[in-house]
Amino acid sequence: MNKIIFYISVICVFMLCFGQYILADEQKNVKIVIIKSRDIAPYNDAAFAFISKTQKNADYLFLFIDKKNSSKDLLSQIIKFDPVVITTFGTSATRWAKANCDTIPIVFSVILNPVGLKIIPEKRDKSSRLAGVVLDIPIKTQVIWIKKVLPDAKNIGILYSNENIENYIQRFSDYLKTSCTICFLRTKKVLSIGNIVDNLKVLNQKMDILVGVYDSFIYNQRTIRQILLFTLRNRVPFMGVSPQYVKAGALFSISADFKDQGNQAAELVQMVIDGKKPFDIPLRYPNEIILSINRNTVKRLDIKLSEEVLKNVVLY
Repeated sequence: MNKIIFYISVICVFMLCFGQYILADEQKNVKIVIIKSRDIAPYNDAAFAFISKTQKNADYLFLFIDKKNSSKDLLSQIIKFDPVVITTFGTSATRWAKANCDTIPIVFSVILNPVGLKIIPEKRDKSSRLAGVVLDIPIKTQVIWIKKVLPDAKNIGILYSNENIENYIQRFSDYLKTSCTICFLRTKKVLSIGNIVDNLKVLNQKMDILVGVYDSFIYNQRTIRQILLFTLRNRVPFMGVSPQYVKAGALFSISADFKDQGNQAAELVQMVIDGKKPFDIPLRYPNEIILSINRNTVKRLDIKLSEEVLKNVVLY
């Protein structure tokens, strides 16, 4: 009887110790560095969504790029923290992490055209430590929303100036040719910033809508007023590249939701934590789209919007 009690006691002690070991192992916190390009609302919204969705047993080191934080100081903090993965929000944060943290996986978000910016190559290989979610709205999604807002639009006009946009235009044209959408792409290359209005006049003869692209040579503080005045005076619907353009007078824009960027980044980070290599993780694109419309421009152009469009729209 005493032997039985003894063996039971040994088993209980073993189970108790082993159980505590398992529990301690399960509760071991994962270390994640969060780097923001700046301390502003879009990055903060994405980071908050990221933290809300990331596993509970995680420790975070929060950093952001500014003149007060030297690269040496930032890198020292990261090395001391010893993270499993770095999550970046914004272009400058991602550039910095890529340049300075050469052994740690990086998951980026809130970035436009990372291939064109040479943050990642068009085809990643096994040496790539970066995976991420981008702000770019897929061409298919853009065309779908153009047809929802302007069902009769057939000729899509684009002004552009550089080679990166030429690649985009080719993909846009290829999509229109292979899709069932009866639309045509009309383009005009701008060689001089002083000739933007003249180029718009030429393009206006064969377009039903002007679609803005991320080309800082054409769309900047010096030129946007000219473009908006031309499109309004000539009754040309203008799809801006962001809600800021809609506030200024563009008819509409479609843009990514920053919280969705954070949520998707959290999913990618979990994949990395679970052992997946960044180069094996496909780039993610926006799941959630924000449609913004300028109500005064709608009236000025005498456009009738469907109930589907008006259902989930941000009006300015």
